[in-house]
Amino acid sequence: MVFHFNEKIAIMAVGKSGVGKSTIGNFLLTGKPMLDDGSGFHTSVGVESCTQDVEWKASKNCKYGDVPGIPDTKPANTRKFYDIIAQEARVPLHAILFVFKKDRIDESVYETARLLFREFQENSTVPKVLIINDHTNYGFGAPPPGDAELEKQAMKIEEVTKMKFEAIFYINTSNMGERLQDLLKQISSFKKSASPHIRTFEQLKAWEDGLRNKITMEADIRKSRQRSIDTLEDELFKLQLTVVATAAAAGLATLGSFFTFGTTLGIATPAAAAATAAVAAIEIKKLQLRRAKESISREALDKATRELESALQSFKDLSKALQI
Repeated sequence: MVFHFNEKIAIMAVGKSGVGKSTIGNFLLTGKPMLDDGSGFHTSVGVESCTQDVEWKASKNCKYGDVPGIPDTKPANTRKFYDIIAQEARVPLHAILFVFKKDRIDESVYETARLLFREFQENSTVPKVLIINDHTNYGFGAPPPGDAELEKQAMKIEEVTKMKFEAIFYINTSNMGERLQDLLKQISSFKKSASPHIRTFEQLKAWEDGLRNKITMEADIRKSRQRSIDTLEDELFKLQLTVVATAAAAGLATLGSFFTFGTTLGIATPAAAAATAAVAAIEIKKLQLRRAKESISREALDKATRELESALQSFKDLSKALQI
């Protein structure tokens, strides 16, 4: 299949320091883990923050944002770095990558940043992609872990962060280049969207001060989730119009005939390729919309309120450590 990139793909990666965000960025932009001339993202094998501010680099098809890692080992850095990420996440993006190292998840570390991760889940309709990055070199010795072990870690990550992902990718040192090219092709079909409602640390603090009880918490959750539903429905409608328009541009009388046409020609024409990308984007939006509608059920709201109470307490503890 031939893939046509109709616009530069905008991606931002979120994750702790040392999980490989910079290396992933280099691969997506150049197909290499690092560049000899030093023009790529600076990488480090340590856990200290290598990236202290946002840095965007672009290739012909991709624009990648390398941002500081959260949660950081220093609470003050977690606040500073989160604000940087929150500001960058407000611009239109095709996807946000959440990168985790193939390792045991330290729940206590993510406990302090639970409310910060919640912002991406509750206040962003940008497709979220989980990447589990296995740093082990499997060139010799034991084989890489099986699907069951990797799926178990993915479920644990969703449990700890309270996030839902539209796609999950497992990568290691031997397949990183190939798998990340697959990732780029998949993201090319995503619909770019902005997240203007993601709050900074200070805005979260002001919002938290106004949540007096469970009633106000639930009302706030319902309001933000209904807003997401409205946004997703609007995006889905526009994508459906795109499919009709691009099918017509391909000279097809009906949308159904497009699928036969596209399959026959291997999506060789730009018009057919654009319609194919739109159809794929529609499926992602339908998944997001279904989840969003399920999230306002009575059971889902009760669970979300309990989780918000816990996240707010962790946020208060973090604020106390920062003497706010």
